[in-house]
Amino acid sequence: MNLVQLRQKFVETSGRWELVVDTTDWADAGADFYIQAGQRLLEGLVTTRQSRGNLYLPLAAGEYQLSWQKSCRVVESVFLETSAARTQLDKVSLLELKNAYTSPVASLGTESPLVYALADLRGIETTAKNSLAEYLDYSFDELVSSADYTGIIIAPVTPVAAVVTISGLFDQYELTDDSDENYWTLRHPGLLLKCALYELETFGRGTAHHKSWMDAIQVAVHNLERDIVEEEIAGVDQMEG
Repeated sequence: MNLVQLRQKFVETSGRWELVVDTTDWADAGADFYIQAGQRLLEGLVTTRQSRGNLYLPLAAGEYQLSWQKSCRVVESVFLETSAARTQLDKVSLLELKNAYTSPVASLGTESPLVYALADLRGIETTAKNSLAEYLDYSFDELVSSADYTGIIIAPVTPVAAVVTISGLFDQYELTDDSDENYWTLRHPGLLLKCALYELETFGRGTAHHKSWMDAIQVAVHNLERDIVEEEIAGVDQMEG
């Protein structure tokens, strides 16, 4: 099922015909808002095998900052790969990183990176940033939106070019074009539809209807989670002691 097919089913089920332009092409006139909201709800309710993914980002010699979009919810691990070896970086808090590396970047020298920290990318007032010296830190300029970005700082500065592998939880791509598909539309379109209808109810007719939709969603999510657990334990005879 693609977006336009899901949109059609959403309108037919809800009876909200004004949320499409017409019933010929089923072009969006507001339905997609609820479908996209439903997807965001669903992403937060259940973690599947398709929730996890990997980013492979280049990092030039002498660099320590990385940022990306891709709807990243959680960074689970970071590996740094060079032509010689692959190393997992330990996670530290941003405060720990700043307290551990107090010299300017130019004075740090070049060593193999050991740690990473999640960056605070939002810049409120950045005019004086790096005006005296550049330190290990990472925020966007004040006029640049960081709302849909995730960033990390790697320390110390890498001496050679590398590829950084970031593994974690990523939302499915948002449905915007009529032909768009993702994991939810292909594998669980009914569950996504229920979440969209739930979101529609939360904006409209009080609590009774949306509670009913949430009950139905929870049943479907429970069944999906049960399948995920069965898959994870399949073939596992014993735990390592």
